[in-house]
Parts: sequence; C-alpha cells; structure tokens
Amino acid sequence: MLRCLHGYGLCLWRLGKVAEAKRVFERILSLNPNDNQGVRCCWQDIREGRSWEEMNAHEEAEQAEGPSFLN
Repeated sequence: MLRCLHGYGLCLWRLGKVAEAKRVFERILSLNPNDNQGVRCCWQDIREGRSWEEMNAHEEAEQAEGPSFLN
C-alpha cells in the first residue's frame, strides 16, 4: 500500500498537482514515520517549492557524479 501511495504522490507531483502530492506524502509519513521509502525527501522538496523536473534533474546529476565517498 505504501509503495502505491508513493508512486501516486510522484505522479501527482509530476502532473503539477503539488498540494495533492504534498498531502499524499504527509499521509505516507503518518503511516510510516520511520520513512524507509525516502518520502521525506520528496515532501521536503515540495515544501521548498521545487518542481518535479528540478528534483529529477538534481537526482540525475548526483547519479552521474557517482558516490560522494569516491570523490
């Protein structure tokens, strides 16, 4: 169920339905406070006003750099 909600939240965010996505991420965090899915990062990005495209570009740039402990 949580994985499904996470995907749903990401879809809403990507579609520009930011307020709805934020609510979904908050619901996930209420159900799973340990946040082993990393939802808190998405929720924080939304709270800081980042678009899905900005978050995605940032993640792709980090992956291209490789692990930070190798740099």
